[in-house]
Amino acid sequence: IAHLHPHPQVIAHLGSLKWFKGLSASQLQTLYRRANHKSVQRYSAIIREGNLGSCFYLLLGGQIRIISEEFGISFVLPDAPDGPRAGRRYFGESALVTSVRREATVIALEDSYLLSLTSSDMAGLPVDVKEVQVRIISKMLLKVPFFCDLTTAAREALGAIMEIEYVEAGRTIFEEDDAPDGMYVIVEGLVAIYRRNDEGLEERVCLYSTHAMRPTFGELALWSSQPRKGTARALEPCNLLVTRPCHFSSFLAIVPEYENMFSAYASAFDSLNKLRAEQEAMGRILKLPSQRTLSHLNGALGAVLLGGPRELDPNATQAERSWARVVRTLLEHHNIWPAQRGSSTGIMPSLLAESQERNSRPRRHSML
Repeated sequence: IAHLHPHPQVIAHLGSLKWFKGLSASQLQTLYRRANHKSVQRYSAIIREGNLGSCFYLLLGGQIRIISEEFGISFVLPDAPDGPRAGRRYFGESALVTSVRREATVIALEDSYLLSLTSSDMAGLPVDVKEVQVRIISKMLLKVPFFCDLTTAAREALGAIMEIEYVEAGRTIFEEDDAPDGMYVIVEGLVAIYRRNDEGLEERVCLYSTHAMRPTFGELALWSSQPRKGTARALEPCNLLVTRPCHFSSFLAIVPEYENMFSAYASAFDSLNKLRAEQEAMGRILKLPSQRTLSHLNGALGAVLLGGPRELDPNATQAERSWARVVRTLLEHHNIWPAQRGSSTGIMPSLLAESQERNSRPRRHSML
């Protein structure tokens, strides 16, 4: 194989790939030296569909088959000279950006020789992977509620401003009182939010996942330009999409529905504070809810604003049930609750019209 693919030919082939065309001869040499050379026996699986992968492969010798059950594809590389994939000798290019779930299985049809690269191998080199990143993020957003309903053009526009961040389980994403560094969308995994109590100890206040009513967190700090109100920590390995502060206005321009939704969500919390103050003034002082209650209330409001009322947990405490009644009273007052029974959004224009004014007022129950 080394005789069939001498070193200069491999360098030339690397330089012909669209992602590496901007590299000089010396930079291509550096990339080649960083790469890993791998021999694969016939019928061995090189990658498997659904597994997490971090390598991009260049086929230097042999033959492989790429199969995807999800996308219904099956083809062989290298292709015939007049085939639709003639000249293509690479696969796994998504890993040029980050560790991703593989979209296909690759099997060696004969003994093969591969050159593999990871995103870290390209550190310091002017590799252009923007097109790959946009495509990957657009596909990742298809797995996330709300974002999956966006047009392809909107998802691709978000792909141009978002970053992909893989977080190991147990790692802290940001700390309470940190300056806001971005808004996070959970594609895979589970994230917990913690806040310090009066004794300075951390208490878990809520969980976020892909299937939660709000698969995003960290946006309020960007919205208000205030320090973080809690600490975010990954409970499972997470794939996150991050919008940095410099791109937040672009994000809202691409997805104006999100701004409306978020404004209504914040307005609902402001209305809760107002309702509580009114009841206190009337002498019916409500017991302050626990952090767990606020977490439940957060989820209940999110459910109502995003698609329908959610039944209260049968194990809820009496305090939680009291606050649930307060929430329902508020929503009925704004004509939101009845609208939920026949509406996909349930956000009434009157509430949206008040959102901008109310967002400027101090909030007692702040979100992250």
